Amino acid sequence: MKRFLIGTCCFVGLSAFGVEYKLGGSAETFGKFGFNNGAYNQAAQKNPTDSYASLFGAMELDVKAQNGLSAALGGAINALVYDSTFSQGGESLGNGYIGAWFGYKGDKAMEAKQYILHNAFVGYEGEYFGFKAGRYESSGLDWFGAWNQGGELYIKNDLFKLWGFYSDSRAMAYSNWFWDYTRFSVAGKGVYAGGLDLGSDSVKLSLYAYGSQDRFVAPGVKFAWNEALGEQLSNEFVAIGLFPINEENPKGMSGGAALAGVDTLFGDKLEKYTQTLFIREQVNFYKHFAGIMLYKNWGNANAWIGSYGDPFNGFDIWIGSAYDKGASLSDMIGRNAMTSIGYVGGDYGDFAWQILGRHTQSPRSNEDSLALTLNQRLYKELSMRVKIEYFNDMTKAGYSVDGKASPLARNQRNDRSHIMTWLIQRF
Repeated sequence: MKRFLIGTCCFVGLSAFGVEYKLGGSAETFGKFGFNNGAYNQAAQKNPTDSYASLFGAMELDVKAQNGLSAALGGAINALVYDSTFSQGGESLGNGYIGAWFGYKGDKAMEAKQYILHNAFVGYEGEYFGFKAGRYESSGLDWFGAWNQGGELYIKNDLFKLWGFYSDSRAMAYSNWFWDYTRFSVAGKGVYAGGLDLGSDSVKLSLYAYGSQDRFVAPGVKFAWNEALGEQLSNEFVAIGLFPINEENPKGMSGGAALAGVDTLFGDKLEKYTQTLFIREQVNFYKHFAGIMLYKNWGNANAWIGSYGDPFNGFDIWIGSAYDKGASLSDMIGRNAMTSIGYVGGDYGDFAWQILGRHTQSPRSNEDSLALTLNQRLYKELSMRVKIEYFNDMTKAGYSVDGKASPLARNQRNDRSHIMTWLIQRF
């Protein structure tokens, strides 16, 4: 009781000096259900679409001061409640989505972790300077997403912003993906980035570079243009060029071995000089929007960058099957792949919708999909999201679907159509 009273007095006292506290979190359910739910058969080269469902919960304490200082502490828990791979192939693959951990350096056998201390940082945000250090959810980066263990800082004025970023390791603490902090995505190494942003919120030019020791260096340039064309009409345009220079024989792999010239995703040759081009054009009108996106790789540009962080603005590229090479990863980030996307939607406050169509063509496979996404606020902080997607994946002769069987003698079509559902209660 005495400790409780002392703690209460401290909270009240600090609040009097402009310190605000917020205790909150969420409880969520997620489910993905594949329509092609037959049995996996490696010998017969049958690769169905898996299904799984999970229960997720998170609790966080956020502290903010009037002088710009902030801190947070939070944990999350997630558990599988359904995994179709038990009956489809006799081996549980659902932990590849929920609970997978490959050790800090990403070089260990997978083990399941259902709890993550995902949020623990201190930071400062001011008019000319800011920083954040610890564990926090990254934002505003073109080529890095999810939760970061590391730090970032910036110096800016009205004309420019100079920024730096470092990731010691990365985690995913969400209802559909749940991985503890690991360096798996860059095979045991950290990631760094830095850049210079010039201009305003309306017109901005960014020059930056990402990199990882013994893995890659990727200079990039970005141009963004946002303009109001009328009271209920606006335009958003983004163009990004990324130029990864890959180490052809990366060092420092588990056991001291190199990758022998292949990447960690689809097994393609790891070329040294590669490029990625991304273009997005979106028009907003009244409560609606419509846009197009183009994504093109020359060479194996996304071997190390582009798979665990991309500029697609909310579009999910992990939508295939656990039985496929890359474990659900779309081939749109594959070698020499080209993807065109068109979408239209509306947002009315409590209800939003979107229809998105995509065509991907690459040496390994062609993909065609059409997805309808619906978001509905049910009551106060309770909301629901549903995505129904038709997805046809054709893997070409000479490639293996799952990476285990021998290469295909002829093209093989696989139905990756699915439905995903989210039920979210925030508090």
